[in-house]
Amino acid sequence: MLKLPQVKDVASWIAQFNAENEEIAIPDNVIERFLLGVGSHHAGMLPAHKALVEALFQAQLMKVVFATQTLAAGINMPARTTVICSMAKRGDVGSMELLETANLLQMGGRAERRGMDTDGTCVLVATPFEGPEEAASILTSEIKPVASQFSPSYFLAVNLILRGMGKLDVAKTLEQKSFAIWEK
Repeated sequence: MLKLPQVKDVASWIAQFNAENEEIAIPDNVIERFLLGVGSHHAGMLPAHKALVEALFQAQLMKVVFATQTLAAGINMPARTTVICSMAKRGDVGSMELLETANLLQMGGRAERRGMDTDGTCVLVATPFEGPEEAASILTSEIKPVASQFSPSYFLAVNLILRGMGKLDVAKTLEQKSFAIWEK
């Protein structure tokens, strides 16, 4: 999927990452996939590994990324095509629940790279448990309002003040960027 110059670029990125992060170096089996332009992105990965996948993808050095909902949340990684292999996810108590409309739209909305594509494609894959009826139900349901999950704590405040070397600028900046402020 990658041309030789792109493979060399990916190898360079990986070599630099591994040199700077010896304790969490990218394993050989993952390097092999990266050199083919294939990666994964999920909550079980180390944040530094996810950041590398995101950077390679944004540099157009990662052609295919297998991902969970983590890819759709809050990062700019548009693709030409998204494939959603399941319209359900495991809920808090372990039961399977259909995706919420907003989540499905967010994931599918990654298809179309602004300024690069005139349109995008989102493929919903039917499974033995989810088919056209479930897809129609999700896509036509009301979108629930988004509520901020940001809840400042004493521990957060102390850490922000430490990062700001005793000044409140860092804490104020974070608070101004939080979704909770926007909701007001």
